Amino acid sequence: MYFHTDLLRGTELGRKIEQYQFFYYDSHEALHVSDDEHRLLRQCVDQLRHECALPIDAHTQGVLVSQLELLLQYCNRFYARQFITRAPLNSDLLQQFELLLKSYFTGDTLAEHGLPSVAYLAGKLRVSAAYLTDVLHKTTGKTTQEYIHLELVERAKTLLWVPTSA
Repeated sequence: MYFHTDLLRGTELGRKIEQYQFFYYDSHEALHVSDDEHRLLRQCVDQLRHECALPIDAHTQGVLVSQLELLLQYCNRFYARQFITRAPLNSDLLQQFELLLKSYFTGDTLAEHGLPSVAYLAGKLRVSAAYLTDVLHKTTGKTTQEYIHLELVERAKTLLWVPTSA
């Protein structure tokens, strides 16, 4: 589904559209819906199509934006459910992330390249940065950036406790 940004300009949805992180997911991180959820989303899309087919009047933008927001709210709901029902897969991703981060910090990579970016880590895990951050946040309550900083602090503590040979 495509819509022009002018449709949202000056609306509440236009101000909060960035909150819908799933726009930044890769296609293989798509929403998995049940048959009932699919029917509900299909109804929303059909309503949007129907409204677009009507002659434009003073209420067209408001109705379209409201229907679009309803569709996005359902998507948010279904993604939240998906993060719960797919918890074992998310747990695997979290373990892979932690291993990747630890190896980055214990190897020479940190000294050579500095702190890893969220995009770098996500790329190594073959997921989008937005999806990785959402999985981590839903699973641990921390963002990817917070995780990176916490690992840096842990690494610094370890180095401070190691006696130097002088």
